[in-house]
Amino acid sequence: MAEDPAALFFELAHAHRLRILQFLAEGPQPLKIISSRLGILPPEALRHLQRLIRQRVVERIPAGGFALTGYGQLVAEGVGSFAFLSRRREFFLEHDLAGLPPAFLHRLAELSGPDPGEGVSVTLRHVEEVLTGAEEYVWFLTDQAILKWVDLTRELRERALQVRVIFPASERRSVEQLPDRLREARNVEFRYLPTVPLALALNERMAGVAFRLPHGDIDYSHGVGGDQEPFHRWCLDLFRYYWERPRPSSWSVASPAVSGPSRRD
Repeated sequence: MAEDPAALFFELAHAHRLRILQFLAEGPQPLKIISSRLGILPPEALRHLQRLIRQRVVERIPAGGFALTGYGQLVAEGVGSFAFLSRRREFFLEHDLAGLPPAFLHRLAELSGPDPGEGVSVTLRHVEEVLTGAEEYVWFLTDQAILKWVDLTRELRERALQVRVIFPASERRSVEQLPDRLREARNVEFRYLPTVPLALALNERMAGVAFRLPHGDIDYSHGVGGDQEPFHRWCLDLFRYYWERPRPSSWSVASPAVSGPSRRD
């Protein structure tokens, strides 16, 4: 018979037990260290640990101390996602992520490193940093506004970057009006989606993301950018997810001189 999740939620509804999950996610800990980090006496810390043990989230280890079970590690990851959502509640109330694949919604805690910046100029700076800091590749998922802000043509003349851009299908005509040097460059590829659910800009080191407003446009005035590994991986995996879905345009040509990303693969 399946367990009632209410029992687990009840045991997790305490600040000390949530913090124990965070501590043990870092690795096994002795009781003395756990109680010290909680700022409570060992007997009280032990009572909280025993409640988590009954839920099979925590276990005693032969070397002494306590550790998360395999199940507990999954619970801790889920709690981390809820904690991240709680800290960014106002941001997520004001932005629409409903169109993202469920697998990436479950991984939202990976975006917990950088804080959203305010102002279009901040987002533009993220995009320019992605472009100027790239050594191997620069990838965009955009409704085309970004390409009005940056001079890709100049960058392509100076560096052999792999450039991939995903646009909404409605922008195909606008893309065809881009300079020939950009559209026909051998290291540039364009693909299309029926709709673009968010904006991404990334290179092999850093990434930036902007989400849509509810029932509205992409909110470039509150972009998020950073070079933390989990944040970059989330953006990289999401771009690849969308890149593999559409067909390339009839004039997309892959560059034989650029092998693609390697540092974050």
